[in-house]
Parts: sequence; C-alpha cells; structure tokens
Amino acid sequence: MAKIFKQILIITVLSIAVAFLVNWINPKGIPLVMDMSKYSTEQSDKLKEEFLNNPYDTTENTKSLIKNPRLNKDGFVDPQNIKLDFAKILYHKKALFIDARTPEEFAQGRIKGAINIPYDVFHNKTKEEKTEMLKGLNKNGIIVCYCKGGDCEISIDLAYDIARLGFNSVNIYIGGYGEWEHSGYPVEK
Repeated sequence: MAKIFKQILIITVLSIAVAFLVNWINPKGIPLVMDMSKYSTEQSDKLKEEFLNNPYDTTENTKSLIKNPRLNKDGFVDPQNIKLDFAKILYHKKALFIDARTPEEFAQGRIKGAINIPYDVFHNKTKEEKTEMLKGLNKNGIIVCYCKGGDCEISIDLAYDIARLGFNSVNIYIGGYGEWEHSGYPVEK
C-alpha cells in the first residue's frame, strides 16, 4: 500500500512540474502571479484628477481627455482600473459602459445605458469578428468594462481584448454591477 501511495505521489508531483513547465514556455501561458500594479487605486486617482481638470469636452476629444502612458509591451494601451466615484463621473460624461456578463445576467439588471458584449462569446471570436462587433465605436472614446463585481474578473479580460484592437481609453470598473446598484446609481432591468 505504501509503495502505491509513493508512486501516485511521484506521478502527481511530476505532472504538476510538467504543467508548470509547459505553462512557463507557452507564450499565452497563464500568469502565476497577477500584476496588480495595473489596477492601482493611485492610478485611478490620477486619472480622475486629470479628467476633472481637463477643459476638453469628452464628446469632442476623448483621446486627450485621459492620457494613458501605459503602453503595453504588445503595443496597445493598458486598460486602467477605476473606482466607483470615477466610474460615476465617466457615466455622467456619457462614457460607453460595456457589461461583460452573459445575456441572461445582463437582462436581469445592468448599469443604465450599458451595452452587452459577453466576454465568453467575444473572446472566442477571430480578430476580424471582434473588429466587426465593435465597428462604429470610437477608438478614442472612453469605455468602461464591468461585470458583477467582487471576484468576477471577466471585465478585466474583456477590457484587454478590446484594448488589443486599438481602443485607447478602456477602463475596468472592478466594483461592477453589484457595487453600482448597491450605491443607488442608475440601473435598468
């Protein structure tokens, strides 16, 4: 019995080691440690201050409204994490809110005026299909991606997929629909 347990343990350890090795070698491997610096509240505060002090009308010149110097190594502008108060400001400035949840969740309740681009559908499309889905959206317009909030991270993934297509002012509202609704801000069902 001890010999079988030892063999199972060895096979398990080897399997885990091989999985880590393959993940590390794979250019699309899953990061083992998430870089939370991208989602700092300090960056959100800087963006909020710049937004409030900027004389430009958001409908005329959104590219200069939020200057995002965080160019990703892959050549796109990294989405920024924003807090509830800044999300509310962007909402009043008519930013485009995109709900990353399923159509069923979207139908049950959403931030008023938001559109639904389900992450699981969008992510599995080709680059051309994604571009077609976003046709008509301003690449320099302000976009806020959100999901249900809490431990939901599909808004992060959707925001990065959208930013990779050349959208320059993509934001991630981590608090999501749950925090928005709880705060009494406009929703629709």
